[in-house]
Amino acid sequence: MESDLRPESPDAIEHSAGYITFTSQAYAASNDDAATQQAVEWLEAQSVHPFLRDVAQRSLARLDLQPGESVLDVGCGTGVFLPGLASIVGPEGRVVGLDHSEAFLEEARKRLADASIADRVELVAGDVHRLPFADATFDAVHCERVLMHVEDPSLAIREMRRVVRPGGRVLVAEVYAAGARMDHPDSEAERLISAELVSGIRNTSMGIALRGLLVETGFTDVGGDVVGYFEEALDQDEAEEWSALARGLAARGVLEPARAEAAIEAMEDKRTRGIHCGLATIFVVSGRVPDEHRDGA
Repeated sequence: MESDLRPESPDAIEHSAGYITFTSQAYAASNDDAATQQAVEWLEAQSVHPFLRDVAQRSLARLDLQPGESVLDVGCGTGVFLPGLASIVGPEGRVVGLDHSEAFLEEARKRLADASIADRVELVAGDVHRLPFADATFDAVHCERVLMHVEDPSLAIREMRRVVRPGGRVLVAEVYAAGARMDHPDSEAERLISAELVSGIRNTSMGIALRGLLVETGFTDVGGDVVGYFEEALDQDEAEEWSALARGLAARGVLEPARAEAAIEAMEDKRTRGIHCGLATIFVVSGRVPDEHRDGA
């Protein structure tokens, strides 16, 4: 895979099998089969998390798909969302999943075959910045946790608008990575370490930026929900990475070494006493492509 976007910590740590540092490079096209397989397994594990299931339910409600409609899933990954879309639009509808990764699409093909709907869902390799579809092709577009990683989110949103017919809908769900925090007695040190934890993500404020981007792109009826994750525990891998990043900041002169060690000790104390609390949020935002007759566009 390409190099991690995050500065390397001087305290290299060996994570347990299946743990992936959360960076945009984890989703980059790769010739490393082992790294790709690890990313696939991580995506599969994440798909059953109650937090992301809540995001999926709210996304479907806002997308408001109807039987017989056509829908594009941008950045479909391993195809987790595709069977649900196919079930809603039914055999008369059309479902297309697009992803840049052939390895992810291969996993999606297996999922569709297992669900006996391979003949009802199209899979396409492509780039969100240049969607390979004609204007006004779909009734709706769904996109989750993709724009936080891409080079030009604004262009990607314009492309999604382009391929949706007048009156159609676009639904985008994105993490507000810059807003991820944990309860800690040294709030400034925690803020610096938490920012370092997500520094490998290309667009850390993507979630909270969605509404503005959709409005600026010409969508109407823009609205959304915020889905929060109430984190009650840090696992060992997460705690070790947080500690390594704190020491990396100290090595670079961002934090005083004694303050970094005190921050680590406080984090570990909360873990030991079972009083850790953290917050992560995903913004679920939808908009409608103006209907020329109704909106006067």
